[in-house]
Amino acid sequence: MFRRLFTNLGVLLALGSQVAADPTRLSATPFVENVFENSEISGTLIVGLSRMTSSLSEDLRISAEVPADWDTLCLSVTTIDGLYEARNEFDLPEDWLGGEVIFDYPTDHRNLLLQAGSDSIGTLVQKGPCTAQGEQLALSGWRLLESSPDSFRLFVNAFQADEVVAYVGNGPETRCTSLAGTGRAAYDIVCDLRLNEESPTEIELIRVRSGRVEASTSVILEW
Repeated sequence: MFRRLFTNLGVLLALGSQVAADPTRLSATPFVENVFENSEISGTLIVGLSRMTSSLSEDLRISAEVPADWDTLCLSVTTIDGLYEARNEFDLPEDWLGGEVIFDYPTDHRNLLLQAGSDSIGTLVQKGPCTAQGEQLALSGWRLLESSPDSFRLFVNAFQADEVVAYVGNGPETRCTSLAGTGRAAYDIVCDLRLNEESPTEIELIRVRSGRVEASTSVILEW
């Protein structure tokens, strides 16, 4: 039923060899975050892309697996109800060799974020400044204690589509799952995907509405 519209590049996963000794610092201050009284409807298709974990750390630890050729990145953090949103730029060290980074995250809403489960918050790390609409994404981690070595999750705003399917590299079609419950203003679909090739790789999302395939959207995952 679904036709691939792009050439795939490749995928996999493994923590990089270089681990940041200190938290990655903000490019500029003040730290930018917002808590809204009413839900903010997301205008973004992919709201989060992160490692899956069976248990969460007690600390507010946000991480990412970042390639060696990145120097600036944008971290977005969004709750599923759209009531919390943060978007900040971070600079990597000049001698960055690639690997895991831990973000300096001086939030004023620590308790609110710690109450959010792993399905209730999306973290997204894109290459370049926050003013750009980045298509190159890194694997993020929300309070990871341990993670599956070959899987990750996309948090998707389906824009009222009936169905969303995803492809990773040359892998098979994956049908994404609707999130149950109310208050899903920022995203309403999760796609549980597997890494089985090499970096970089293409992720392709296709939305289906009333039995009709809508335009495909692709991003590049790097680590």
